[in-house]
Amino acid sequence: IAGTPAATLNNENSPQAQALDWISNKDQMAPPLCPSDEPEVLQRYIMAAFYFATGGGSWKECIAPADSSPAAIAAANQNCSIEAT
Repeated sequence: IAGTPAATLNNENSPQAQALDWISNKDQMAPPLCPSDEPEVLQRYIMAAFYFATGGGSWKECIAPADSSPAAIAAANQNCSIEAT
């Protein structure tokens, strides 16, 4: 992953290495991302690294506002969607 030092990716305990391992070996996204999908791969890598860096496996709940309307959620998610072209 461009911008991430090789030493960081080789340290299996780093959030970046955990993210790369998850994307490469465990992610069940269908269809799977290809390296040619660079912007989408990078976005998914960043979000996975954030998840691992913040202890995502131990999160207890989502604290999204209770008054979030489906339209507001859909609008927010529009920037994060990956659409096949």
